[in-house]
Amino acid sequence: MGHLPAVSVALARGRCQAGAHALYLDGVAPGRVKCIAGPVLRLRVTGVLLAVATACGTGEGCDSCASKKNEKAAKNPSGTVADDLEDHADEGECVDTKDCEVEEPCAAQTCVDGRCEVTFSAQGTSCDDDTVCNGVATCNGRGECVPGAPPPMDDDNECTTDSCDPVRGVVHEPIPVDDDDECTIDECDPRTGTIAHTSIDADDGDDCTYDRCDPKTGVHHEPLKTHYTCDPTCGDGFHSASRRLSRACGPDRDALQTFCSPDCGDSFYTCDTRCPDRYEKRSATASAQCPPQEVSLFCVKK
Repeated sequence: MGHLPAVSVALARGRCQAGAHALYLDGVAPGRVKCIAGPVLRLRVTGVLLAVATACGTGEGCDSCASKKNEKAAKNPSGTVADDLEDHADEGECVDTKDCEVEEPCAAQTCVDGRCEVTFSAQGTSCDDDTVCNGVATCNGRGECVPGAPPPMDDDNECTTDSCDPVRGVVHEPIPVDDDDECTIDECDPRTGTIAHTSIDADDGDDCTYDRCDPKTGVHHEPLKTHYTCDPTCGDGFHSASRRLSRACGPDRDALQTFCSPDCGDSFYTCDTRCPDRYEKRSATASAQCPPQEVSLFCVKK
């Protein structure tokens, strides 16, 4: 309630002397009433009405108002909500409730008999604000709104940034790990926060495709292309699937053009004199795909 700037004065024939007011509690027997000097502020604490003098009078034993205010400041240099409300009431009499209004979520003032009456919300009454980041605030029964325990934010994950949004609450945002390379797998170790960019495996297990990865577009599996050549051999990775006379390879009647196919698949026929390294010969027969002087080999993957 704060320090009361008033002193008790004696009863005279059962009544307070001139310039004093009765200090009472609702329901207290008249014989226990005490007199105090000065105007009265009615202060209601958890449902009990207490009439309190708000200014010193001139009765015997009443110190000066300045002395009492100094004493109040010495006892509570930081001040309390109750003190502020009491000081607000000291400023003068009221005509209606709007003269007593204060911006305190745990207290209300109304104008009663020309004086401001203060009501404190009961302890535990919610006075929560618009953010969930400071816990659930409640009134302490003395006119003060006390913040609750804030929610825990740390998720023990080094790969997230922990924060609290006033509306959504606690948020765990993953830290950025993308290196803008479609050919890497980007990861973060939650224990250490170490970021790793591991190259992806572009091999699709099909030896009839050319596997590659483009940093912008990612993995591509392109079928190996067949081609024709006038050379006697097709080159590494290819075999002669057929070989025939062709004027495309020169004016000579015996000029041969070879159709080259990639060395892939489980098996194939070739006009070459031997099978590729990863294949073995199963048979050798004459074939229309090869010149008469050559045989066609049947090659099977080892």
